[in-house]
Amino acid sequence: MPQYYESVPMSFAPRNAQSITNTTYGGHAELFAIEKHLKKYNDDLIAKLSKYISKDSYVLEFGAGIGTLAQLWHSTTGRRPDCLEIDITQREMIRGRGFACFASIDEIAA
Repeated sequence: MPQYYESVPMSFAPRNAQSITNTTYGGHAELFAIEKHLKKYNDDLIAKLSKYISKDSYVLEFGAGIGTLAQLWHSTTGRRPDCLEIDITQREMIRGRGFACFASIDEIAA
C-alpha cells in the first residue's frame, strides 16, 4: 500500500489512490464539472481568501488540479499564483492556462 494509507485497513483504502508512487489522478471530469457548476462556491472561496492575503504576497496553490482556483485568484487579484500538482496531465493543463506549475516542492526550491 502507498505510505499514505499505512494506518487505514486494507478494505477501506482506495485501490488507485493518488500517492507518491501513483501520481495519476482519476477525477479529471469531476474537476471540470466543479469548475463549471460550482462557480459561485469557487468565487466565494477566492473572495474570502483574498481578504486575508495581500495582493503582493507569493501564493502557491497545492494540489492545484486543473487550475480553477489559480485562474480565479488571477482574475480577482491580478497576480498569478504558482501551482503544485503531481499529476502530469493536470500540470500540463495548468501550464496551458499560463501558470507556472511544479511537480514537487523540490522543483520550487531549485
